[in-house]
Amino acid sequence: MSSRTLRLSTFAVAALLAVASGCSHQNRHGKQQHVKKGATKPAATQPASQPAAAAANDREMFDGKTLKGWKKSAFAGGGEPEVKDGLITIPSGEALSGITYDGDDLPTMNYELTVVAKKVEGSDFFCGITFPVNKTHASMICGGWGGGLVGISSIDDNDASENSTSQFKKFEVDKWYTMRIRVTPDRLQTWIDDEQMADVDTKGKKIDIRAGIEDACPLGISTFRTTGAVKSIKIRKL
Repeated sequence: MSSRTLRLSTFAVAALLAVASGCSHQNRHGKQQHVKKGATKPAATQPASQPAAAAANDREMFDGKTLKGWKKSAFAGGGEPEVKDGLITIPSGEALSGITYDGDDLPTMNYELTVVAKKVEGSDFFCGITFPVNKTHASMICGGWGGGLVGISSIDDNDASENSTSQFKKFEVDKWYTMRIRVTPDRLQTWIDDEQMADVDTKGKKIDIRAGIEDACPLGISTFRTTGAVKSIKIRKL
């Protein structure tokens, strides 16, 4: 056999071995993945949208059965809250109705609060969340001023209809919305579902509640001449 023939035979054997190796690899791992040139091969597992540690740190403040840990807010003419079918219903009153947290173990800084609520009936806010901000408080209003105003009360003595957080959003009856509030030093942020509603640099600003909502402190959920329902109230330290 000539040296040229020997070289060709050796090359052919090597090629056959490479093909066999590739087939064996494909048989072990199932279908072969085709990755475009320059693309990054996807990881075997995708990261969760929320870290497991953060989710595990969530503290559910409503047991789904009773108002344990809560009390009726002492608003004059307020409706009587009740728990039924896993929901807290806050009925329409003469003006404000609501529930107020009855404990003293709340964080006042570096925390997130999440409330899942819906409008049952009425034409004003179905969810006003009053929450601690360091040594004071603020309120996130959802559906005020005829049913569509969203904002934070109060910033530099201007309520939700008068400051930079004021905007309008359509709220549908009997649809659940997830309100999220994040309180950190020098910053106050809010979301409804995945839409950010406010991102306030609070450094040098006066943060306080609007007059008349004091009975919702330190943490409360209120309605104004509107019936609302709540199915989850969670808080977690950052």
